Amino acid sequence: MYRYITVFILIIFSLTASGQNAFDENGDRTGPWKGVYPDGTLWYKGEFASGRPVGLMKRYDEEGNLSTIMNFYSESDRCFAEMYSKNGLVIAKGIYESQKKDSTWIYLGSDGNIRMVENYEMGRLDGPVEYYYPSGNLSQRLHYRSGKKEGPWIKFFENSDTMTVASYTIGMLHGDYFSYYPGGKISISGKYHNDLKDGNWSYFSEKGELVSVIKYDKGEVLNPDELEKSYERFIKTIEENEGNIPDPDSGLR
Repeated sequence: MYRYITVFILIIFSLTASGQNAFDENGDRTGPWKGVYPDGTLWYKGEFASGRPVGLMKRYDEEGNLSTIMNFYSESDRCFAEMYSKNGLVIAKGIYESQKKDSTWIYLGSDGNIRMVENYEMGRLDGPVEYYYPSGNLSQRLHYRSGKKEGPWIKFFENSDTMTVASYTIGMLHGDYFSYYPGGKISISGKYHNDLKDGNWSYFSEKGELVSVIKYDKGEVLNPDELEKSYERFIKTIEENEGNIPDPDSGLR
């Protein structure tokens, strides 16, 4: 431990002596700066003016891989950032304001396709958030307001058919809930009240037949016998189709 501290001090001393890591008359960082990890591996490098980073700043992980590039706007705490994987691919990009995520952030998969898009206001999610399948098709869309889920939530099958429609109020599921089979036929309909199932929840077969109705009062089941029957039917369906469901490991052997 003491050896690392000594190495760190010597590195800082040599950088300062060579014009790196200098301070202005007010004691603020100025000019080119480098930061290092205790073992001497480069942590970051960039330019400062009056204590603020300006232009490009690059950050590295402890293995020496580039992790982030930040481009600072002049006389501002705002910057555009790109984050990288260990093999050099861009995995996220967006804006920081006073070290907090702001505006639109985009997250990418290893194939370069968008996986998620978020919107922020000074560190808190605010606005639409979208998730994508590797194919590029939209997987789900929901909304935030001041860091809490608020408004419609829609999930999609990969072929873009609607899977689920619901809504949030102050971070809780509230209001109508619908779930669909691929192709558009309804599978479940019900309501939520502050994250609790409420009223009649109806379950349908793929043929459109009403299978069961479970009655709730703010999360409490009012007809438990019907719930038990519904569960038994569900288990029976799984057992009947067990031989028709492919083994997910079968293709790996």
